[in-house]
Amino acid sequence: MKKLKIPTYLQIETIRGCNSKCIMCPLNYVGNELEAKSGRMTEENFKKLVDKFLRYVSNIKFVSLWGLGEPLLDKGLFEKIKYLKKHNFRSIAIATNADLLDENKQKKILESGIDTIICSVDGINKKTHESIRINTNFKRVVKNIQSCIKKRNEGNYKTRFLIRMIRQELNYKQWPKYVKYWEKYIDRKKRDDIIAFDVHTWGGTRIKEKKGINYNIPCWCINEKILIDFDGEVLRCDGDFSSKDREKIGNVFIEDPIKIFNNAYFNFYREAHKKKFRGHLYYCKNCDIPDQRKKKVKSTKENKNL
Repeated sequence: MKKLKIPTYLQIETIRGCNSKCIMCPLNYVGNELEAKSGRMTEENFKKLVDKFLRYVSNIKFVSLWGLGEPLLDKGLFEKIKYLKKHNFRSIAIATNADLLDENKQKKILESGIDTIICSVDGINKKTHESIRINTNFKRVVKNIQSCIKKRNEGNYKTRFLIRMIRQELNYKQWPKYVKYWEKYIDRKKRDDIIAFDVHTWGGTRIKEKKGINYNIPCWCINEKILIDFDGEVLRCDGDFSSKDREKIGNVFIEDPIKIFNNAYFNFYREAHKKKFRGHLYYCKNCDIPDQRKKKVKSTKENKNL
């Protein structure tokens, strides 16, 4: 009998909805059916889901509580983090645009015990950032992040901060100045960092295709991560967020998530990637997500190329 594959990375979208209209987000492409799909995973359903993974806690290295939604819109977010911490899940993180990270939420999220807060800032000035992350306020975002870092330091919380730029045509030339500015506020001893991801293709969306995608790299997402939407539906991968014609793979509220992760659908994709057929698969042929993980830029490498 074939040994079951256990994910090392658990990603849960606790809420679908956002206060921003980012230009690179698939939710905001005209005609995308996902734009109309919104909702929140209740605390009861979240606990039922987490309980299904309790026997695999030692296998799971990372837990992310975001997808296409803004986590801070989830009124139950802090209790959900506490529930994960109570059951010894490691490396719990959220990614936020920080526009809603006010004084009250700063205190609550630090007290929740969260391990990592990824703060998305996409420019060194108001014009650039607000042109990319539409409906956010650059001044407020920066103030919120700096205030939260200060509270972390004063309260000696263990949370680390990653200041993240999604590099694209509007902002990539600002990267060196961006690093220099944020270096004054982070604490390397607390494992803080400044990172960048180049905007990727989102497999099949309107973002311009890139040249030089390495189809010989198997997708780490297909092999290591299980992504669960707010309604319990399991997604194929990060690129599946953008698919208008998503297939039904399984629902964790009805089925065993580990059995879903090992079903014929996932095994087909893993085997195809292993045999270097990634470039021939409909959902994978224009996606550069597998390459992106290898291209993550840390501030110590100030690579200015897109």
